[in-house]
Amino acid sequence: MFLLGAGGCAALTGCAQSHVFSVADAGPVEPADAALVAEDAGMDTGAGDLGLDDSGPGDAGQDAFDACAAGCDDGDECTDDLCEAGRCVFVPRASECEFFRTHVIRLVSGAHSVAATDIDQDGDLDLAVTAHNSRFYAWEENVEGTGLVWTQHVLLAGEAGRQLVPVDFDGDGDDDLIGGGGRDDPYPIRLFENLHGDASAFATYQIGDRELQDLDVGDLDGDGRLDVLAVSQWDQPEVFALFGRDGGFEHRVLADVGLHPQYVRMVDLDADGRLDVLAAFFGLVWLEQGDDDDFTLHDLDVYSATSADPVDVDGDGDLDVLAVGDSRVVWVENRDGRMGTTRVHQVANDLDYAWSVHGADMDGDGDVDILAASRWTDEFVLYLNQGRDRWDRLVLMGDTHDAFEIIAADIDGDGDLDAVGTATVGGGFYWWENLGRL
Repeated sequence: MFLLGAGGCAALTGCAQSHVFSVADAGPVEPADAALVAEDAGMDTGAGDLGLDDSGPGDAGQDAFDACAAGCDDGDECTDDLCEAGRCVFVPRASECEFFRTHVIRLVSGAHSVAATDIDQDGDLDLAVTAHNSRFYAWEENVEGTGLVWTQHVLLAGEAGRQLVPVDFDGDGDDDLIGGGGRDDPYPIRLFENLHGDASAFATYQIGDRELQDLDVGDLDGDGRLDVLAVSQWDQPEVFALFGRDGGFEHRVLADVGLHPQYVRMVDLDADGRLDVLAAFFGLVWLEQGDDDDFTLHDLDVYSATSADPVDVDGDGDLDVLAVGDSRVVWVENRDGRMGTTRVHQVANDLDYAWSVHGADMDGDGDVDILAASRWTDEFVLYLNQGRDRWDRLVLMGDTHDAFEIIAADIDGDGDLDAVGTATVGGGFYWWENLGRL
């Protein structure tokens, strides 16, 4: 549990008993100056950390916190510099308090998507990545299994990749990759077949010709063959599927969703044994699959949603939905277990143009925490679940110039979850090592 300094704030009478924490970061990184910035920050551009001291909370930071708490003990308004907006705020320096260590995997213009997979079957997690501006599909090899040394293997250059999803498409026991992108003519959706199971060679096939923003792979129609689910934005805004058929794929539009679709997933939200569709398009909907492979659209009443993640937030055994949009982070409670009755809970309202969200147990306490990325606040943020809809905020990295996507994965194989993210403008691929102190 993340409760540094909780004893001090528990005694406050003039301040609300809430805690705001932040961890310093290396600042913006421009590709042209990557080596210089990395050297100044004590950062290795291929692997390494921010050069931060692991000493834990120091006397100076605790004294400042105690001074703030003392200023509130008498019931007066907070007047200390470290008290603001009626709250006791402890902002430790990186050398005094460190929960995550930032690692740069690679500096890339237009870094877009990231997914974890042991693509070479060597027992550690690698990453499937795309870059829209730099125009490639690739996988990053976790060479030593520690996340400290990475080698990039380009699968295809010259195409504006937006998504690359690992899945055993041919059923031979190893992961292949399905990718797609946008705003090129034509708009190819590609299968990268892992020929030998160790990612030493791939065969590339075009399986579709549509621009897409996001995709998912699974047996949507339950016929035993894998299908591709996707959303397109620029060509024709819609949710569509490529249904696997003998000898090819059948293209079918599932819904015309209007404004700028960004996210799509297959998930059985109503627990009826059939996969449904969850989609975000500056709104949030789910498409309920019926008996005749028809889909009925239901609005989940989350305005401006750009991303989501189906996960059991409240631990009651059914799937809820995390979502971000505009400045908000919310979760949609599945109150009846069938997504027929829902309630929207606000987690935070402090991320300008929030773009990505992912639910995972980052502190190992058995409940779902929330990772989120903000394109205009330029932050990667962790919201730690303290129970009863209470959340503590921790900034993993700020000033990142368009924080775009974030996921959880055990990159260094130490048994706890780390975070992995992409920043599109003057950014790249990053991971944040969980030091086990949450």
